[in-house]
Amino acid sequence: MKDRKREADYTFRRINWSLVRSVSRSLYLSLRLLPRSVRPQITLAYLLARASDTIADASFGEEADRLEALRHLRKSASDPMEKCDPRMYLDLARSQEYPAERQLLEQLPALVECLRNQVDADIIREVLDSIMEGQIFDLEGPHFEPFTREQLDRYTSSVAGCVGKFWTRICCRRIPQFTSLSVEHMEELGVLYGKGLQLVNILRDRDEDATLGRVYICANDVKERFWEAWMAMQSGIKYGRAISHPLLRYATLLPALIGMRTLELVRSCSGKVKISRREVRHILITTLPALWRAEPRCLPFTEI
Repeated sequence: MKDRKREADYTFRRINWSLVRSVSRSLYLSLRLLPRSVRPQITLAYLLARASDTIADASFGEEADRLEALRHLRKSASDPMEKCDPRMYLDLARSQEYPAERQLLEQLPALVECLRNQVDADIIREVLDSIMEGQIFDLEGPHFEPFTREQLDRYTSSVAGCVGKFWTRICCRRIPQFTSLSVEHMEELGVLYGKGLQLVNILRDRDEDATLGRVYICANDVKERFWEAWMAMQSGIKYGRAISHPLLRYATLLPALIGMRTLELVRSCSGKVKISRREVRHILITTLPALWRAEPRCLPFTEI
């Protein structure tokens, strides 16, 4: 038990929280609300996944270079004996438009080293491997052609559905009486929730992605995928309601509320959709009592 606490404390000390806040406004709030027993592990997994996403989404350089960097990161993260070569990411880091993403790539070797000292490295490695498999699949996929239904399902499962399973497994391992439902049911809901959050991102960014040659949804399927994402947010609400720890329930449900608000904007607005910091704060404040009591009927955005 002392070894576990020491390793978790080591990870916690190595996390740069200002960097976490800079690379993700909304998820930073959820991560900060997590119980200490799972916060370092989940945050470390997020930073590594966010770094791989930065590599995969880079709009500069050769695709072959990004694939090489992703494969190197995947190997160094999955194999404790494999060193993470910082030279693989220097050019990518220098070319980043945003300072936070540049700093994130510069810190990759330190994050991988942190993973080697993490007691829950097995679960973290599993989710990272799935995420990067999906990112590589995306980069190697067809450009300027819509994904088939099967390709879209594979992609969302790999890069996001696995996160719901990871969240369930690590919380069940570290938090006594985490849920009132079976682990299997929670994993099923978690996978749907994760895939739905990725669909929200795809729907929100589809015009911008199309200009880069990434067409995940054809125009005729947008309405169907919209409702699929909406129902997945309902799965997220069910998932959160089953969590016994009030603060963890709050942290888990926040992405669903932000996701539902994003879908409202996607349906009613044309052009780029973005929720302001002010609106995120409003969601945080107004939903706290209902989330604390696990009363989803009192929440905004639950009907459309």
